[in-house]
Amino acid sequence: MISGGEILTLALLYSIGKKTGTSLSEITENMPQLIELIKSIEARMPSPNLPTMPKYYEVYPIDLSTARDKEAIIITGDNLLVQDINGSLTVRINQPDYDALDLMKIRQIKTPFDALYLTNEAQSGCSATLIVGRGAFFETIVSEAGTPQLIKPETAISLLNKIVGTASYQDIVKWVVSPGKVGVLSKVEMASDSYSITEFRLVVNDIEVWTDMELPSSLTLSFPDILIREGKTTLVQGRTNGIEKVIWADITGKERPA
Repeated sequence: MISGGEILTLALLYSIGKKTGTSLSEITENMPQLIELIKSIEARMPSPNLPTMPKYYEVYPIDLSTARDKEAIIITGDNLLVQDINGSLTVRINQPDYDALDLMKIRQIKTPFDALYLTNEAQSGCSATLIVGRGAFFETIVSEAGTPQLIKPETAISLLNKIVGTASYQDIVKWVVSPGKVGVLSKVEMASDSYSITEFRLVVNDIEVWTDMELPSSLTLSFPDILIREGKTTLVQGRTNGIEKVIWADITGKERPA
């Protein structure tokens, strides 16, 4: 069976032969020369004007062995990403007298800018790679094989306890953020067997939020991810009027590397 492509080829050869007065057998005998002629014509034809997609990012390798003091990179963008870095480097956005941002800690900055000002001490063998995106079209997701510094292991904090209330305040739950960590407070809850004779005291980040608080029922306080420095305390205490009643409290949050 003859394929559709073969039928088209035969039709083309027949048309050429009819216009040139050449038989089909003569055309097929000279097929190699005809193919070379077609290739030669194609080589002389101009390339088609294919549409070119704009480039939405620029990559900037930074040699940190050279010291900088607010060295300017004049470029327009709205997304600055740190692909990799193994030394100290700060950036100021748009103006050299604006606050410096530590790129060892901040790995992505989304804000319009037309200039970056870099500062670093001379650090032998150290470097950084910055990516500038523009037009709100460019963003990256770091894979497991990417920069390991972006992966910060977190430890869940879930402290639940109960006490038998007395006339004096006692700790129900207490959280002191571990050394070298940053705490993220999410929720505090309080409950009692007898609310009419129970008072609570709440401390967050070493700051007393309230004391001698009487609650009509159980209470859940949700926080917008409050950051707490290492060594700082979040604490719930409770007491009754001397009658032994059970008081509950819990603290929920997490710790991550500072």
